[in-house]
Order: sequence, then structure tokens, then C-alpha cells
Amino acid sequence: MSAEEAYALLENIAAISGTSSKLHKCDPTGHEITDEELAEEIRTERKERKSPFSFAKCHLKPGTQLDYYHRDDIKAEVYDDRFIKFNGTVTSLSASAQMIENVEHPVQGTIYWYYQGKSLKDYREELEKLGEYK
Repeated sequence: MSAEEAYALLENIAAISGTSSKLHKCDPTGHEITDEELAEEIRTERKERKSPFSFAKCHLKPGTQLDYYHRDDIKAEVYDDRFIKFNGTVTSLSASAQMIENVEHPVQGTIYWYYQGKSLKDYREELEKLGEYK
């Protein structure tokens, strides 16, 4: 519902209840404008939420080696478009990172796994900027 539609509804309610004299239309100022702009950014960001990570869209084929964040001794390989093979088990980026980090809360696996020195998150973002994440 737009602001104009909401105000029209309030006008009708005020007319029915006999309180039209108490209804005032105020224009936002100062922090109210900033708050509304922030709310709009949040709404837009929520709409633009990224799709699940895809190795294929990053041009990473099955068998490609991945390194774990700051751990040269931990490796995995791309299994298919969405999963990796880690310690002989097919799993997700996030589930493997949760296990390695020993946490129960959800984690973003793409920030923990690296390809050629870059996190998969950063690697994806670079490809998106170049229009190559398709």
C-alpha cells in the first residue's frame, strides 16, 4: 500500500468517526527521511538476494582443488555444481566449514573455501562484476 493509499484510508476512517479535524498530513523531515531511505535499501537488498552458489557459473569443474581459509593442510575438490568432496564425503561448502570450525550455527561456506588464493565469495563477486557468472 502506498503512502497516498494509506492516507486516503485514514481520511475515510476519520470522516466516518467524525474525527477529520484531528487528521493531519505531515511531510517527513530529517531522520524520518533517512530512516525511510534505509528501509527502502533493505527492501531492495532483500529482493536482490543472491542465488545459491554455483561452481559451474564460476567455471570450476569437478575435481578442481579448493583450499580452506588459512589452513594449508585442509583441501577439498569440486564434486558437482553445488557440492564438494571433503575427506572422502560429498558435502556442502557450509556443512564442511561448520564441521571444521566446530560450530552449530549456520556459516557462509563461500567465505571459508578458497580457489587460487581468493574466497569463493570474492571469486563469484568478481565474475558477477565482469558479467561472467552465468
